[in-house]
Amino acid sequence: MSIIQEEWYLHNANFKSYMSSGKAIGLIKPFDNKEIFKNIRNVFCNNIPASALILVKDFAQEYRFSSAKLLAYAFQDKNSEVVTATIDAYRLNPKCRLKYLNGELDENYANHYYVRRLEKDGKYWIYDPTLGVKIEENLYNSMQNPIVIKTSQKTSLDGLCFSQISGEALVEKEDDIKDAIYSIREACPPVGEEYKAESYKADESSIHIREEYVQILLDELDAIEKEIDACKETITVSTGAKK
Repeated sequence: MSIIQEEWYLHNANFKSYMSSGKAIGLIKPFDNKEIFKNIRNVFCNNIPASALILVKDFAQEYRFSSAKLLAYAFQDKNSEVVTATIDAYRLNPKCRLKYLNGELDENYANHYYVRRLEKDGKYWIYDPTLGVKIEENLYNSMQNPIVIKTSQKTSLDGLCFSQISGEALVEKEDDIKDAIYSIREACPPVGEEYKAESYKADESSIHIREEYVQILLDELDAIEKEIDACKETITVSTGAKK
């Protein structure tokens, strides 16, 4: 076993151990603030609601910067910041390291993005969208050995493919949005189950989402449809009053 492979093996072994013990003692938890989903219910990307996308692991892993920035925006307060840092999960990954050493990747290959947030318990928690959990900061540091490059407290959607849609604009896009919602429901695993990576590869129409978020995702889709219907009713009443 080469040094590169050995370092990667040790990282994975330690990471799994930290995840197991962290969950057991309450230092690793699912995203438990439902307000973050409500706050981005009127934000969309190609007619797909952001409150649904943020729960899908495939999106978070493919668009690490966008998902972290979206999550920070969802909190809508001054207690959060987006952190850019290199972490062991990428820094020690043999495929990435070899590509870097061969000149196929630049020095940013190990960059990662997450949200650092001060919560009511007085602790700093790391919200890592790619992991789909929040982790107490000291534990996260032990797990990933982040080397911070920069932090930002700007919580806007600037530079992202997301846009806010509400009122008449939301009603105008009703068919497209509801089509997207229907597709997500069809691809969603049953409540209480999680699509593993192997299942996702075998069935590309399925989405990879952790079991603890399946019901939250379905509830969000229901809430978005109700919001569209409420907007339609408001517009109908308003139009009738003008007449």
